[in-house]
Amino acid sequence: MNNDLLDIYLQEEDIDADEDSLDGSDDTGSDHGTDDNADGEGDVVMAANDANQMGEMQENFIVVEGFRFLTLAYRYLNDLRRNNNPFIPNIIFNLDDYDDSRCERMFRFQVDEIMDIADELRMPALFELDNRSKFGCLEGLCLVLRRIAYPCRFIDLVYMFGRSESMLSRTVNHVLRWIYTHWAALLLRWDHTRLTPAKLEQFAAAVHDAGGPLRRVIGFIDGTVRPIAQPVQGQDRDYNGHHRVHAMKYQVVTSPDGIIIHLSGPYQGRHHDLSMYRASGLHDILHLRAKDMEGNQMYIYGDQAYELKPVCQVPFPEYEIIPGQRVFNERMSEMRIAVEWSFGHVLQYFAFSDFKKSQRSLLSEVHLHYTVSVIFINIHSCMTGNNPSVGHFGVPPPTLEEYLHARNRH
Repeated sequence: MNNDLLDIYLQEEDIDADEDSLDGSDDTGSDHGTDDNADGEGDVVMAANDANQMGEMQENFIVVEGFRFLTLAYRYLNDLRRNNNPFIPNIIFNLDDYDDSRCERMFRFQVDEIMDIADELRMPALFELDNRSKFGCLEGLCLVLRRIAYPCRFIDLVYMFGRSESMLSRTVNHVLRWIYTHWAALLLRWDHTRLTPAKLEQFAAAVHDAGGPLRRVIGFIDGTVRPIAQPVQGQDRDYNGHHRVHAMKYQVVTSPDGIIIHLSGPYQGRHHDLSMYRASGLHDILHLRAKDMEGNQMYIYGDQAYELKPVCQVPFPEYEIIPGQRVFNERMSEMRIAVEWSFGHVLQYFAFSDFKKSQRSLLSEVHLHYTVSVIFINIHSCMTGNNPSVGHFGVPPPTLEEYLHARNRH
């Protein structure tokens, strides 16, 4: 069964209609009147009656044709529903068929950039699923990018990739897990290969030069709430009372070059930012790794939800604040906005994580979507330099090779 079934139904009905019209023409041909002596008044009356009958026939025709179409559509949908082999278009995905403009709209990267990403991520030439189906790395990468770029259904992607919905779902999950397994360490752990003492000193100098009163700030921390569909179990655990939504939460640290250098989560929606910080182990990581070239302790900066520590600085409390402290808070608030820009940057380019109806925590691995989106937004910043923090602090992001440094990691 395929999409031509409806056309076949219509053709069959047209043949029946043609046969009926031929039969009707024969009958009417034998019934023509032969009285050529009718007067003019009789002709006028007959013409008026014919016009009325013609109008009624047109109305009846519209009703009958509408009913016929609905009948055919019903038969078509019933046959399609009973069919075990739905129609799959004969399409083979080829990235070369896309120009840079269309590719950027669909996948957020240009053609050459996607090829470079696949190469730097060291994706295998062929992926094999658990059902022994195979697909190329470019096809799998583009499918994931299209899926997370904007909310879309798998049925919409069938006509782009020429594969069934179940195959597309398997492919997306497989590639997401592969990227998470091989590259999530860039976010979940401290990337000491790139974040050297010299690089941290560069970050601190950029923050101070941009107007920050503190001289050793290397990044900014905050939590983000990602709404999910209301679960059927454990609703109280995932409910965030502040935002009044069921959600998962993540903790993010953004550096002055616009790169998200640390991500932890997901956490249940009811968790406070401070409890996420304590559970993430970031305090111990910073205490060990965040040092300048002379061994002095560097630190991050957060809002008032966090507690003051040698590795984490916070604003002065608002009660009994003196003018100098208020100025300090205002100036550091202008610096800390970089982490808010990071949240918006992720959802601007990869909005699937913001569509809560598709974020079903009990049916899918929801955290994969957001974590992989963060990886790709970092890659996007590295390749394009399009990041609001770059203009604010003047620190260029690393190159793609510097960020991934695949030769050293694998």
